[in-house]
Amino acid sequence: AGIEEVPGALTYLYLSDPAAGVIWRYAFDEFNGLTPYGLLARADGDAARFVHIPSGMARDWNNHLLVCDPDTMRNWVIRFDSTPDETDPELRGLAATFLPLPVCSPEAAADEYVLGNAAACGQTDWTGGTSTQLGEFNAPRDAAIDGLGRIFVADTGNHRIQRLYPSG
Repeated sequence: AGIEEVPGALTYLYLSDPAAGVIWRYAFDEFNGLTPYGLLARADGDAARFVHIPSGMARDWNNHLLVCDPDTMRNWVIRFDSTPDETDPELRGLAATFLPLPVCSPEAAADEYVLGNAAACGQTDWTGGTSTQLGEFNAPRDAAIDGLGRIFVADTGNHRIQRLYPSG
């Protein structure tokens, strides 16, 4: 998505860089190879658009990216529409909801954008941390999607792989 913004580009490549706290975006074409083209996300904020410790990534059924964030206060997997936001100087992507429409109004809650334990609609006392509950994580490090759209998350802190459904 958004590849038409880069003349001649065939695809984007995303590289997770936990040391820099960034997910880099490169455009690829046959003549120039990889060319830097902004960021998908960075670590310096608290909204769902930010990834504190970018880790494993997977492309889902809608060509959105799922990005693991094993930060000790998050422990979730964020869903991104990776189309570059042309209004953003860094061309970042936007967090995308798992549900077809946001449930909260006027702003969606964090749990609509992530898998794992996150602030729900109207919840003001949420605090992050690790969890052993089903559907929640302790250091999610990688994600994969199968042919049915099911999501598999390597929940390394809990020594398990969790299977979730596309609805979140």
